[in-house]
This record gives sequence, C-alpha cells and structure tokens, in this order.
Amino acid sequence: MSTYLLAIFASPLYFLFEKKWGAFILNSIFYLSALFLLITFIGAFLAPLPWMIGMAHVMFDYRKKVVEQDASVMAKKMVEAMRSEQINEPKI
Repeated sequence: MSTYLLAIFASPLYFLFEKKWGAFILNSIFYLSALFLLITFIGAFLAPLPWMIGMAHVMFDYRKKVVEQDASVMAKKMVEAMRSEQINEPKI
C-alpha cells in the first residue's frame, strides 16, 4: 500500500530507495517538469502529463518486481513438489 502512495505522490523516491540511479534521474526529470508546469499558469493544464508518465514508470517497475518475486516463489514450490514425487516414486 505504501509503495503505491509513494508512486503517486513522490515517484522519484521509489527509485532512490531501490537504488536505481538512472531511473531515479529520469523520473526526477518528469516529476520536476510536472512541478514546474504546475507552478506556471499556462502550463498547469499540461502538468498531469509528465506526472502520469513518471507514475506509470514507477508502477511498471514495481509490478515487474512483484511478478519476479511471485515467479521465484512458484518455481521453488514446483522444485519441492518434483523432488517429493521422485522420493515417493515406487520402484519397479
């Protein structure tokens, strides 16, 4: 839950905490450009665009990390199941 809030309100901090420096710099550019556009009256209507790009960048990376963790857990369970089948296999 807190990762989603971090992605929405302070997206560069996610990459800072994950120590992904290139992504942090890129996302900071998006975030700072959104803040700059928000400050100006003319660009206030365009400010959500770079903010949403930065937020999508964080969410894509976070979902990728979660899927990799889930796949790792699933692979470990499959290996354990295959090993238990080999141990319990009747010999002819």
